[in-house]
Amino acid sequence: MIKNIEKRRQPRMQLNGYTADIASDGFVYSATVQDISLKGLQLQGLPARFTAVKGEQFRVVVSDFQDVMHYKLTVYSKWRGKNGRLVAVGFHIINAPVSWKQFVQQELPAREGESPEDDIWGQYVGARI
Repeated sequence: MIKNIEKRRQPRMQLNGYTADIASDGFVYSATVQDISLKGLQLQGLPARFTAVKGEQFRVVVSDFQDVMHYKLTVYSKWRGKNGRLVAVGFHIINAPVSWKQFVQQELPAREGESPEDDIWGQYVGARI
């Protein structure tokens, strides 16, 4: 982790050393995980042909650089930004394993006045799709 990214609805943490594989239109694309929050993540370095339409659902596998940890997430796209031949896409997490929840809670700095018992993930983790 490097720094907390300001001016967001949810606190975000820049994430280094994590990649993501995402399938679309018969292709599997690899991207860099830029940052994470309790309810989302941003992927960068996707090719311009990755045409995520807002609200489109995907399966994403997030892995650490050493390929030891793997998290399978169900997400939908919130936004897409193009920079030359590459795009960045923001995703909302629909479903995530408990291990992802634990990882994010460990990595994100605790917000002032928030109790560790507060669990806003109940509606996201383990939810049926």
